[in-house]
Amino acid sequence: MNKITKFSLGVVLLVGGMVRAAAAEPLPIAFGETYQVESEILEENRTFNVYLPPEYTEEGTDRFPVIYLLDGALDEDYYHVAGLMRFLATYELMPPAIVVGIANEDRRGDFTRPTRVADDQEAVPTAGGAANFVRFLAEEVQPFAEKNFRTSTRTLIGQSLGGLMAIEVFLARPELFDHYVVVSPSLWWDQSSATEDFEKSIGSVTASATLYLALGEEGEEMAAEMDRVREALRLRAPDSITWHYEPFPAETHATILNRAIYAAMEWQYAQTHPGL
Repeated sequence: MNKITKFSLGVVLLVGGMVRAAAAEPLPIAFGETYQVESEILEENRTFNVYLPPEYTEEGTDRFPVIYLLDGALDEDYYHVAGLMRFLATYELMPPAIVVGIANEDRRGDFTRPTRVADDQEAVPTAGGAANFVRFLAEEVQPFAEKNFRTSTRTLIGQSLGGLMAIEVFLARPELFDHYVVVSPSLWWDQSSATEDFEKSIGSVTASATLYLALGEEGEEMAAEMDRVREALRLRAPDSITWHYEPFPAETHATILNRAIYAAMEWQYAQTHPGL
C-alpha cells in the first residue's frame, strides 16, 4: 500500500441559547479520521473511516479490538455503527473498540462472485470481484490497521451483499477474523452457490471463530437460504466454530442492522462484558 492521506471527520456543533448567530464560534465535533489508501490489489484509491475510542491514547500500550465494517462510508453505515460501538462500550456491554469503515467504490462488483444468471450479469456487469476483495481485506486492509493502531481481535460486520461478502471471507479465509457478524446475507446470488459451498465446506473448517447470523422478516427466499446455512451448522459445524442465529421478526431488510449488531455484541461479549 502506498500514499496514505489522513483527514479529520467532524460535524458542526450548533450553538444555542441567547448568543447572536454572528457572534457564535462554531467548533467541530471530531468523530474519527478518514484515510485515503492506494490499493494495489484493486488498482484504485480506497477510503477507510476510522474511529478510535477515547480510551485509545498515543502514549498508551493497551490493544483494542477492531471492528471491520463493510459498507463503511460516511453516507453508508460508519457514523451510526461507530456511535453504537461507543454506546455499548460506555455501558460495558463490550470493550472499547476501533472501527475501520471500508467505503465502497463498486459495492455490487466487489461483494459478488461471478454469476451464471443472465439477468444478474446484465444488472451487475462488474460482478465477480469477491475473491479479489478477500485479498484486499487480508493483504491491505488488515495490515493498514495493524500497522497504524494497537489492535487485538478482529470482527467483520456485513449486511445484505455485505453479508454475502462476509460469508465469502468465511468460506475462503476463515482465519482472517475472530468474529463474523452476518446480517441478512444475499445468499440467493448466483443461484445460491455460496450456500452450496457453505454446506459442503463447513465441516472441514479448522480455524477458530464465532459466527453470528441474523435475519428479519425478509421473504421466503432469504429465509430459505438462512435455514440451509443453519442446518449445515447444526449438523456439521466443527467444535472450533461457535455460532448463534437470532431472528428479528419485527425488522425488515432496511431496519435490522443496528438491532442485530447490538445483539451480536451482547452475545459475543456476554462472558466478559455483562453490562452495568
